Amino acid sequence: MCQQVTALCDSVQVPQSEGSQRVLIAKLEKIVKGLYGRGVRLERFGSSVCEFSTIHSDLDLTILLDDPKSGKHAVVLTAAEKHEILKKLSKSFRFQHGMRSYAVLGARVPVIKLQDPQTGLSADVTIQNDLPIYKS
Repeated sequence: MCQQVTALCDSVQVPQSEGSQRVLIAKLEKIVKGLYGRGVRLERFGSSVCEFSTIHSDLDLTILLDDPKSGKHAVVLTAAEKHEILKKLSKSFRFQHGMRSYAVLGARVPVIKLQDPQTGLSADVTIQNDLPIYKS
């Protein structure tokens, strides 16, 4: 029984330090801003924000494009534009930055699945997907 309790406790410990998460977010934000300019930001959502993550959890991020005139999140993208941006970013993450990365464009919410060898963290990156931010 004691071993089962210990195994359960080990499985719910957060393996990713805030520092590692910040390093990965800063790295991804720098890449995205390099391609799409200063009006871009990454926001966390999901289990890592709500502190429900486990040792198997990934980092959930969405790319938000702010309107340069108002500075607010107001840019509206078509599905085709989102797909093109995610394809371009996935290729950049993989070929120019050495991450394992692939775009899942057929999903209900298109996403880039990636793993960063430097931090060892996995992440799901979406674009203009702000509803989960408010739910987290």
